[in-house]
Amino acid sequence: MEDMASGPGRFALRMLKWLLIEAVLEVAIYWYGRFTLKVFTLGNYPQKHDEAETRCIVAGIFSAIITVAVIAMLW
Repeated sequence: MEDMASGPGRFALRMLKWLLIEAVLEVAIYWYGRFTLKVFTLGNYPQKHDEAETRCIVAGIFSAIITVAVIAMLW
């Protein structure tokens, strides 16, 4: 009986984990990277019609790492 209940429980936890990771990557890191690119390029990049999703995510990851490193050094 426990084996039958563990299957749906594992499925629910996997879905929750996937949603959390997807939300962090798609929302937080993407928009943080987009904001970072806008600040460093003085609003010139990325444009509204530009499909620079990967660049925004990469910029978000790198800027988050740099921000954490600077805060750790100042702490």
